[in-house]
Amino acid sequence: MRPISYLPNVAQFQWPAGPEWHGVKVHLPVRGRLIHLRILPGRNVCGIGIQSIELRGASGSRQAWDFEVAAPAP
Repeated sequence: MRPISYLPNVAQFQWPAGPEWHGVKVHLPVRGRLIHLRILPGRNVCGIGIQSIELRGASGSRQAWDFEVAAPAP
């Protein structure tokens, strides 16, 4: 069995800086089925927040995850 190479499935992008939320769209060079998604910020990066992730397949299928934490009840 041949080892699987994951290097062609890497997508680099600039993480926007600032106090407000920013939307980022990144094309993922996936062939076949996406199994894992890793987000690796730079070594000296701090204070990163991810509010949600949405994946859209070539067929139009959609899957989303929302990480927003609800405010506690009074």
